[in-house]
Amino acid sequence: MRNLILPVLLILGLSSCSTFQYLTVDSSQLQKDDQKQLTTENDTMRLTYGFSGGGGPVTITVFNKTNQPMFINWAKSAIIRDGQSFSLYGANSAFVGSATPTGTGTADLTGTVSVPPGMEFIPPQTKITRSTVYLNQTGGSTQTIMPDTAKKQRYTLPDGAIESYFLVSYNEAQSPVRWKSYLTFAIGSGSGTEFTVSHTFYIGTVMETHYAPAMFKLYQEPGDQFYVFWQKN
Repeated sequence: MRNLILPVLLILGLSSCSTFQYLTVDSSQLQKDDQKQLTTENDTMRLTYGFSGGGGPVTITVFNKTNQPMFINWAKSAIIRDGQSFSLYGANSAFVGSATPTGTGTADLTGTVSVPPGMEFIPPQTKITRSTVYLNQTGGSTQTIMPDTAKKQRYTLPDGAIESYFLVSYNEAQSPVRWKSYLTFAIGSGSGTEFTVSHTFYIGTVMETHYAPAMFKLYQEPGDQFYVFWQKN
């Protein structure tokens, strides 16, 4: 029965027995879109990273902007943290694909593609979305020790209620949690031409409070923010 108490409290937003940290992901190499996901694009692809949720799930979306077949090699892709590599390959991982309207209609995609293990096919003018690893499971917890300089903040809700939390901000060099992606692609028919893409990330701000996500109004599940929590001893 005791193990059921915490999930119920989280749903109700009653979290006096737990501490929550809401961590915002930043990158000096990427921009943030309307959903606060970190993104970049060129003539070949649009690449988007999302981190929203408990534990920092890394969601990667790739849009193939070309008229050629594209492949992402998950077996040769990883998240790298503190010098340790965590593979993004999962043999049974699912993806979501969608077609982009071209001309006067939407293309119908049919046929069969034989793809080696670890490779995923991205047809021309379509995208895939893959949920990969959790940051909190790459090299240990992302829980951050709040420094003495952390400032207590108060947020007034429309009904007059006040939420309090501690806030600390970091630049890239000072951030306690940093990592990078390493993604391997191939483009063209046959084995294609292989190339790699890498981006760096860091935790830019940390908010610490006793409010669970259901009650903490400053957390609206943006693409650049995730949370971790722990119970008091």
